Amino acid sequence: MSFLSHLNLSPAARHCGRLSLFVFGSLALRSVASYSNNHPPSASSTLRSRLKAGTTLNASEMVQIVESSTNAPLRGATRSEMRMNKLPHRATYIFLVDPRTKRLHVQRRSDLKDYCPGYLDPTPGGVVGVGEGYGENAERELEEEMGLKGLPLRRMFTFHYVDDAVDCWGDAYEAEWAGRVEDLKLQEEEVSEVVMMGVDEVLEMDESGEDKFTKDSVHAVRLYKQWKEDEEGEQGGGVERNPVDDKDYRLRPRPSAVFFDCDDCLYFDGWVLAARLTAKIETYCSSRLGLPEGKAYDLYKKWGTALLGLIEEGYLKTEEEISEYLEAVHDVGVETVLKPNERLRSMLESLDPSLPKFIFTASVKSHAVRCLKALGIDHLFPPSNIIDTRVCGYQTKHSQSSFRKAQEFAGVPDPGGCVFFDDSVKNLRAAKEQGWRGFLV
Repeated sequence: MSFLSHLNLSPAARHCGRLSLFVFGSLALRSVASYSNNHPPSASSTLRSRLKAGTTLNASEMVQIVESSTNAPLRGATRSEMRMNKLPHRATYIFLVDPRTKRLHVQRRSDLKDYCPGYLDPTPGGVVGVGEGYGENAERELEEEMGLKGLPLRRMFTFHYVDDAVDCWGDAYEAEWAGRVEDLKLQEEEVSEVVMMGVDEVLEMDESGEDKFTKDSVHAVRLYKQWKEDEEGEQGGGVERNPVDDKDYRLRPRPSAVFFDCDDCLYFDGWVLAARLTAKIETYCSSRLGLPEGKAYDLYKKWGTALLGLIEEGYLKTEEEISEYLEAVHDVGVETVLKPNERLRSMLESLDPSLPKFIFTASVKSHAVRCLKALGIDHLFPPSNIIDTRVCGYQTKHSQSSFRKAQEFAGVPDPGGCVFFDDSVKNLRAAKEQGWRGFLV
């Protein structure tokens, strides 16, 4: 997938989109993967006896055993041997979706099954046989278990799941079926019933313990939800997923910190303040530094920011000169343009309060403080949580060094734990290269 979707919106639509994006981001941060502590039990003594005796369903069927760390095929083994010894194997996981309601067809496993008998399974599918491909297995299982033949399957991702009872490399597929549940031709020895559930309903019921679910399939549902949210966000011009390893797809780590750009991200004013800032930079360069007209823009094009160009080409030599420049050009009358934004405040306050939140701006801290105060959200971002151009060594914001310094400033060891909101495609590309997760505003 491409890293960022470009938006071509009118100012009004762009403003509405910004508010919608923060809603999306808020939901994304609250729906970060969490794991249930309720692992499926190891085989009961009765079931183990049946496995040893080879009397469980399809006990003698030969299945594909693989290398646990790589999914490379090794040999064949009987299902009973695989279950008894928790051998790494392959299986398919099919999200059978009703296209009208987006609900899943959830199977109740029969009591004859050798794994989690009687449990709910939100992903029809099965263990892959020796010499059988994932796609072949998915088609076969849908036909055998539910009587659905020739249903188009969309492959999504492969994942590795391990717990006390299972070591499995699963291949996930999505299919749509709008028929009635009662019209399904269930394989009675495999499936006792099918019920309809939404993705969130499955996860909530599993967490509450209201019913028993196969844990490998619940993990697959979490991955599916993450995949679909990213896919829908990208199609809507919002969140963009980092390069996806669909051969070993994983849940993202929980966010460790959230970073927000300031100008044209937390607010949109039709570029009024941006125009004032540009004019101030031009005036300072021509009047204060005696540079020819247009030189400031030439420096911007060459170095990424006029400030960096002024420093690199020797027009600003000392910290005192740099500070004087920064304070002068950012004196743009913020309070005359920005007003308190209750919707923005409410959305920011709805984010997980335990997550540290930072302003990451290419401007100077004093300017960001004025913006936050004018918007009525300064209580959410103390000055100590503002990362400005000084923190980044006056480098362009879209440089890798700026993102490394921002991450270090926030005390986040894993770049995957950094979530970033910005209106600049260039900045978000740099965030992606550093391993951050970005939302285009």
